[in-house]
Amino acid sequence: MEIPHIGGLYLRAISLYTTCIFAVVAAMSLVYGASVWFQVLGRNLCRFNRVAGFVWIGRTLLLVRSMTSVIYLSTSNLSVTNANGLVFFTWQPRSMATHLKATHFNMANDFWWPTFNSCGTQAFLGNWFTKRMLDGDLMLYNSSSSPVSILALHMKAIQFSILNSIPLAIDNLRRMATRVHVAVASQSILLARLEPDVPMANTTARQLRCSARYASSGAVYLETALRNIALSDFFRMFWR
Repeated sequence: MEIPHIGGLYLRAISLYTTCIFAVVAAMSLVYGASVWFQVLGRNLCRFNRVAGFVWIGRTLLLVRSMTSVIYLSTSNLSVTNANGLVFFTWQPRSMATHLKATHFNMANDFWWPTFNSCGTQAFLGNWFTKRMLDGDLMLYNSSSSPVSILALHMKAIQFSILNSIPLAIDNLRRMATRVHVAVASQSILLARLEPDVPMANTTARQLRCSARYASSGAVYLETALRNIALSDFFRMFWR
């Protein structure tokens, strides 16, 4: 039966390689046996074909087969297509070595992110979730009503603990600019501590309510702001 020319050359190369390797290994075994005066077990020579063939020939042929498979799978599949009398070749594209070399930084992780340290990110997320499980709450959020935990703000804590003294309030009033005094969202109901009082509320009901409840508070008197600002700036702002 005839075989292709390339196939014949392939079989010839395999036969020559196998014969040469067996001859070299047999010569080496003969030299070694002569060096020890042939004090060897004769039955071990029965395993010569299996040992020499598997180690010196089989592994090499296995490498050739694997490289042939890699080269074959790396090439495009060519097919002949006939479309309306026009015959042409079609192939499926394959990844090129240059493309793999250019994108190996991107393909180093699952996120297609160059120089992304996935190991460090996983360690960070593990530590973060572990910490949250240690000091986190056990509140359920699948009910119709769930409370929200709010930390005490530092400014709010200072406002209700330190900034509630009268001397400090007067000092802050005198440090404020005149335009800030005017913009303070506080409705004054009385002009000053005079007899009789000069009402300033926008409604009669507010005037009566504030006079009954907050007459002793200095925050409802316009005099409190006027005595702690520079009147020259005040008059310059409104009557210049």
